[in-house]
Amino acid sequence: MSHRRLGALSLAVALSFSLVACGGDDEPRTPPTIDASNASDGGGASDGGGASDGGADEGSTAAAADIPAPDPADFAGMDEETPEGAEQSFRYYWAMQMWAYQTGETDALADLATDDCKGCSQFAAEHRDRKANDALWGNVSSTDLSVRHTGTEDGADVMVSYEFRVSEHTEVDAETGVKSVEPVQKYRSAGGMLWQGEKWLVSGLAILPLDE
Repeated sequence: MSHRRLGALSLAVALSFSLVACGGDDEPRTPPTIDASNASDGGGASDGGGASDGGADEGSTAAAADIPAPDPADFAGMDEETPEGAEQSFRYYWAMQMWAYQTGETDALADLATDDCKGCSQFAAEHRDRKANDALWGNVSSTDLSVRHTGTEDGADVMVSYEFRVSEHTEVDAETGVKSVEPVQKYRSAGGMLWQGEKWLVSGLAILPLDE
């Protein structure tokens, strides 16, 4: 998925960034970095201003199937019914998204979102399409920049704002098969979080690219 696609997707999903901008007074917290390409090893790149680019994977995307999924243990407190638990759950959701771009696996993602989360469904559909067309991303990592809860909104118990940077990586156009190297890009995502069945679920999702 190109960065243009990420920006376009935000226009179709359920949440507006105005909800986050008008949220509470909590200062953003800088969480530890999670390397989504090798999360079970406990992280990777530094979370300083200049994140590790990770480099584009020049090999076949078929090797991505061997990438371990993010480890829930690296997101301490995400099983707690607190605003901080919602923050960690949203971070985990995005780590799983990065993993899905490299593997095409979506079953675990489905367990992290409500059935009516439109943005979540669109991401899952794209992952399945990329896997079917052998168009998975090459090795990629994400660097956390800030995370905060910003109050509540109708339909969500907690709103979370999360900024992160995606490393340079290889992508393949699912329609043409053309391979490209995508540069480092920073994003801000907003998530509506619901506490259901003793865990947090993403109920709405929006994402926008940010200037460096």
